[in-house]
Amino acid sequence: MGWRSLAARMRLLRPSSAPVSLRSLQWSRGLRGGLAVGVSIVGSHLLGRAEGWVALGSFYVVLADNGGPYRSRLKTIATLLVGGLCSLVLGALASGNVASMVAMTLAVCFAYTFARALSQYVASTSVLILVIYFAMLSPNHQSAHALGNAALLFCCGWLWGASLSLFFWPLDPFRPARQAVAQCYRTLSGLAGMVAEDARAEAAVGLRTPMVLQHRRLRLEIEAARRALEQTKARSAVRTIRARNLSVLLELADIFFASTIRAGELLELASGAECERIREWTRGMGAAYAGVAEALVKRPQGDELGRMVPESEADVARAAGSPIFEHLAAERRDGRETLLLAVDAVDAIWSGVERIGSETAVSELQQMTEAGRGWADAVRSNWSFRSVMMKHALRVALVGAADAVIMRVVHVNHGFWLAMTSLIVLQPNVAHTMQRSLQRVRGTLAGGLLAALLALSLQWPPLLIAVIVLFAVLTCAFYAVDYGWYCFFLTPTFVLMSLPRVHDWHFAAVRVGLTLLGVAISLGAMRVLWPETERMDLGRFFANCCAAEAAYARAILALWPLRGTAGERGARQFVASRRRACGLASNDAEECVERILLEPVALSRRGVSEEMEERREERWQHELTFVTYTRRLTQSLLSFARLAHGEADTAVRLEALAVRLEGLGQRLASGDGGGLAARASGPVMESEDLPHVQIRRLERQVGVLEGAVSAAHLL
Repeated sequence: MGWRSLAARMRLLRPSSAPVSLRSLQWSRGLRGGLAVGVSIVGSHLLGRAEGWVALGSFYVVLADNGGPYRSRLKTIATLLVGGLCSLVLGALASGNVASMVAMTLAVCFAYTFARALSQYVASTSVLILVIYFAMLSPNHQSAHALGNAALLFCCGWLWGASLSLFFWPLDPFRPARQAVAQCYRTLSGLAGMVAEDARAEAAVGLRTPMVLQHRRLRLEIEAARRALEQTKARSAVRTIRARNLSVLLELADIFFASTIRAGELLELASGAECERIREWTRGMGAAYAGVAEALVKRPQGDELGRMVPESEADVARAAGSPIFEHLAAERRDGRETLLLAVDAVDAIWSGVERIGSETAVSELQQMTEAGRGWADAVRSNWSFRSVMMKHALRVALVGAADAVIMRVVHVNHGFWLAMTSLIVLQPNVAHTMQRSLQRVRGTLAGGLLAALLALSLQWPPLLIAVIVLFAVLTCAFYAVDYGWYCFFLTPTFVLMSLPRVHDWHFAAVRVGLTLLGVAISLGAMRVLWPETERMDLGRFFANCCAAEAAYARAILALWPLRGTAGERGARQFVASRRRACGLASNDAEECVERILLEPVALSRRGVSEEMEERREERWQHELTFVTYTRRLTQSLLSFARLAHGEADTAVRLEALAVRLEGLGQRLASGDGGGLAARASGPVMESEDLPHVQIRRLERQVGVLEGAVSAAHLL
């Protein structure tokens, strides 16, 4: 019953069922989009030029701009310009005979779609670039004069939209999430101060103390920050550098929280000089947490980020005879390296450049490079028919070629609306394609009816321009909030902009008809051409989790021989980066499981027997168990790294665990179910010291992961 209730709750999260409030709309983005389109149309009329390409260029820049650091925004907008100009040239070249048009369309659609796996900037603009290609794909655009005119007008619109987005009216959709994460670090700073000053007094009072309330407050704020990040109204937010690093900072806040609690526990056991050193360290970390919070609100200048990190103090290790000082030395090392990771995340949020790993790591660690980094690795990993992106690129290429042939045969003005619908609706998996299709059809039908009524009633051209600008504002305001309403306002915007003369309502009917045909083509292609569901991709995400955990374990193994040497600092930074990779892999897997719960087929009970429903719910349970235990395994490895000191027996068993995780990941990636039999973890140890207890816990957790994979029938 618990899992049925969970499924019922997840059913409520469907975007189509959630009401949209006016306060949730992106009014700043909408007004900016309306200004971009309005100035483009008015300027084109004043210069005696057709407004289509100018308005399209400025409007697409506003849609492509996802906010964030100027560097990443500029690269995204520049990718739109370069890709758009290339599409204009290729579209003009392909506008000859049908054979060359089909061949060029297949190549262009495949190349731009497959490139989404290579670059986030291409992923944010590929559909817009392909729409530009199909808009140019017309016999009327074969001449060099037509191509030059279209390119000039598109560049003018792009320049206006880029100036508006980058200089005159920049937006930051991540600001609420950034402020929520900053509040978590402010509370952490306050908690550290309370631990440093009042730990003993609080321990004597009881449960209802300010410190306990501060614990609860921090937990609530971390959850609120996660919700703020999930609700960020930004295009593909989860894949942006800002979103990833804000998620990293939330994971680190949990680690800092646990470290602060341990500092309080050490204070209760310490006395004299030990207390003073612990208080000094806790105050320093509290000041660093406050610095992180301030840096999230306002971009730091110069070396402010580096000055947040307390200097390492070797004199703590001199009191090796004191267990308290030994624990404090370990906390100092771990806390400082974790804080360096937080500083890197803050720097990436503002600069748009991520720093993975440590530049100072020794050669042994440099061999453990980031899997899949670089476009060459991305090409190799996706250049296989088992790749989701490869199948999607082939599917888009075939659908685009079919749309191009239909456009040539039908001879309808603005026939590129057909291809635009197909490209936007067609998603890598069935669930998203179905959802996007229904939203597109509903929005376009209602918007087309409204456009037809407006085309008949609007007689004064300035009033027509004002209505177009109004709908452009609403289109951009709904863009990242609700796709159905976005389609509703987008349809009259472009229909009215494309009217050859006032009172021509037929364009609205053409738009609706082409939308219905485009949706039908996309749904047919998704059903016939290698249909993909989220569950088919789940094994890859689980494999990434196993690979990340194995890499984390091996990084710990590589750290032990370097303790006390010049390479220790770089090794610790590398271990911290592996821990971060584990958190990101777990996030991806958890999101995939949540999307599976939201799939219409999985949640629909029509035609599904009670036995099948029970089996499906049991499968969900095992999948969620896997995600839960990957997070627990990461935390257990963190604790183990602090407790163990590289003993030979524990090192052998940790290496065996890494091998098991790697093997499980490889079988998940390949879908091979062989070799999943239970494995011995080495000789049973009777020792009850903490490292041996922890290694047995790790072995049990890996066993749970293997059992969950087997029970979920992922192999």
